[in-house]
Amino acid sequence: MKDTLGRENRKIPDRRCDECGKVYRPIRFGSKFCSNLCKWKNNGKNQGQQVDHEVWWIGSKGYVLGRIWRNGKCFRVKRARWVMEQHLGRPLSRWEVPHHKNEDKKDDRIENLELKEYGKHTSDHNKKRKYKNGYKLNITGQERKRRSNWMRSDHQKRRNNKRFV
Repeated sequence: MKDTLGRENRKIPDRRCDECGKVYRPIRFGSKFCSNLCKWKNNGKNQGQQVDHEVWWIGSKGYVLGRIWRNGKCFRVKRARWVMEQHLGRPLSRWEVPHHKNEDKKDDRIENLELKEYGKHTSDHNKKRKYKNGYKLNITGQERKRRSNWMRSDHQKRRNNKRFV
């Protein structure tokens, strides 16, 4: 192909702009538009099929995460939360947590999900937790109260003995 001066050194033929239809000389093989303005005008036009599209993957902590579209906006959610919201027909509050009954993070069937308050969910999981030696003390309520009172009195003594310069 010849350039504007008649030399045989062009590799890419002239193309028609996908946006405005103008014939232009592309810089590289993948060029589709004659200018940045046409490229910006076209931005997002051919993505209409992705608006209702959901994409799911497994995150680093084992939960199924995804991108969903609501009212033309893209949101990133955990699939368990999304399934529970669809089941209830309303968005979940920040303090509501969908709990997996069988503790399998990937099993997001509605039969396996149970809605719990955040604090209750945390305390339930901490009760099942295996603590390292010496971390959780098996002491009576009376002994716990005695230690608490001793710490309070010790704290009071230290606060009263502070010297101000």
